[in-house]
Amino acid sequence: MGPKQKTLALGALRLTNADLAAILLFAALAVYLFLTAPVGITESDEALYLADELRLMQGERLYADDWTLSPFSMMFSYAPLRLFYALTGGSEGVLLALRYFAAALKLALFALAYFLLRSNGYWAALAAAAAAGASAFGLKTLNYYAVCSFCLVLTGAVLFVKKEVRPPALILTGFVFSCAVLSEPGMAAVWAAYTALALFRWVCKKKGRAVLEDYDFILSSAVWRRLLYGVLLAAFTLLVLCVAYFMRAPLEAISQGFVQALNDPERSGRGLSLLAGRIDVIRIYIRIYHPALFYPFVALIPVSLLIHRFTDKYDWLLLGVLGLLYVGLTLRLLLYPMSNVGFAIGETVCHPFMLCLLGLVFYGFSVKKDKRLFAFLLLSLAAVVCGDMISMSAFGAFSEVGAVPAVLLLRGYVLERREQKTGAPEPAKKKKKAAPPPASAFGAKALGAVLAAVTVFLPLSELAHYAYMARLHETEQLFVRSSAPVDTVIARGALKGIVTTKEIAENYNKSLRDAETVRGIANGRLYVADLAPSVYLDADLPVAAHSPYYHYGEGWDRVSLWWRMHPEKKPDVVYIPWIKFSYMEYPDASPEEKLEHLRSVAEIDVAEGEIGYIVKIVHWK
Repeated sequence: MGPKQKTLALGALRLTNADLAAILLFAALAVYLFLTAPVGITESDEALYLADELRLMQGERLYADDWTLSPFSMMFSYAPLRLFYALTGGSEGVLLALRYFAAALKLALFALAYFLLRSNGYWAALAAAAAAGASAFGLKTLNYYAVCSFCLVLTGAVLFVKKEVRPPALILTGFVFSCAVLSEPGMAAVWAAYTALALFRWVCKKKGRAVLEDYDFILSSAVWRRLLYGVLLAAFTLLVLCVAYFMRAPLEAISQGFVQALNDPERSGRGLSLLAGRIDVIRIYIRIYHPALFYPFVALIPVSLLIHRFTDKYDWLLLGVLGLLYVGLTLRLLLYPMSNVGFAIGETVCHPFMLCLLGLVFYGFSVKKDKRLFAFLLLSLAAVVCGDMISMSAFGAFSEVGAVPAVLLLRGYVLERREQKTGAPEPAKKKKKAAPPPASAFGAKALGAVLAAVTVFLPLSELAHYAYMARLHETEQLFVRSSAPVDTVIARGALKGIVTTKEIAENYNKSLRDAETVRGIANGRLYVADLAPSVYLDADLPVAAHSPYYHYGEGWDRVSLWWRMHPEKKPDVVYIPWIKFSYMEYPDASPEEKLEHLRSVAEIDVAEGEIGYIVKIVHWK
């Protein structure tokens, strides 16, 4: 426990100074999130999530119709999306509305995380801000990255921070963790590994062997069993929802669709190529951070831990240098954002990973090893690996979860050093040599640098970085590949209210008018032969494909197979944009080549819209 804090009594409510600081930080975060919600747009990601959920509203069925590998994350936005359509009658302004909803959830996460971590004083507010302030890839709508991270933060806060957890809370925690698995199926591997460890601990205990005793708080059979009850409750809830709303289809159709989802060429076998792919990720990290900062920071992590094994005289010096390097890494992100998308995508996920590495140092330097927080940090690192193996995330996504234990591990180390300096008695469990002499003036300044790095940059770095990127470097975003001021508000359509560049707004308005033309001539379904999901939202027509996600690198084989399996759902209109709506790079055919392919399989009428071909299918051959 930290030092006692003064309290402020408001009737029956008593607030500590840390509570007041948390309230102020909550207010600042709220102002920031809601003021910046309209700024910038990554259409191919944010609109894609909404187009997928719109399919559910239109009666499409998971797996039977939509071959998305992890479709259950759509359920978390389904209710607010349906409410929006019920209140407004259409899609106009839906993206901004869902951004505000996501901002409200971030604030709820901050409040819940602070409540669970409250015993840590001011540090609890910093840890909560670290979790709620980060946005993987800068995405502002609710997405599977955000849902999974939210759930993992709450799971870790209950299991690894709260010292006494009652059985109902453990059951609820199992339910919450299951929501993380639904959002990112790779997290199922985390549960499998945890179950294997719990079973190993149980077998060893039966044989009278002392193995992993320090982790009994999480590996005991009682804790595992109650978490399992929560998992089973989540599974039953999911089954009911699927039967009632999302999977009303024959089992054969569902199984066939599931097999096709597993055969997604972008995701199948991803785990097998993980090692080769990580070489490219290391290059991304180096490019983002610059070798002069990245190499010393990463190299100093194991060097610091090795030196500490022999002497702890240099702990503060090492931490001070690491803190200064961390500040430098943060400033590098804020002041020199990358202009190439292959690197810009990684910027918003890699910085929390750097903090996780710092967390390992805080743990290694501590005398009283907090096994609970270490297990929390391991949960985050496991999520990084498992998420990367199955999804398209850059390595480092979900590491914002580890920012929470990293902050609290630093707190523990600072309190230890304070006790040593003031001569407070050491805990009985300590088996190390005597405490080092009081810190030098340089050591005190070095530790101050570490504190500044965490307290100032951690809660704000991801937010400030994305705002900076959005205002000055909205490159490789929607429709355009040039930097320009973000000063134009989109006035109509699904993206109404979004502030973007003038060129992006003009191109979006052209696509919106094309979507209105499509809606006027269509009497069935629409297929957009490019990655342009906002067209589905603006046309408000059912998707005539295996997914709103388009990837021509597959050729036409995948969508043609879907048409053969769903002949009654073939499109009667195909829209072929002339320019790229997305920042994503992939092998593609020209619009004219796509037209030739359509002519080979159907009789068509072609009209030129403002920014693409509008193809009416007369009949299929």
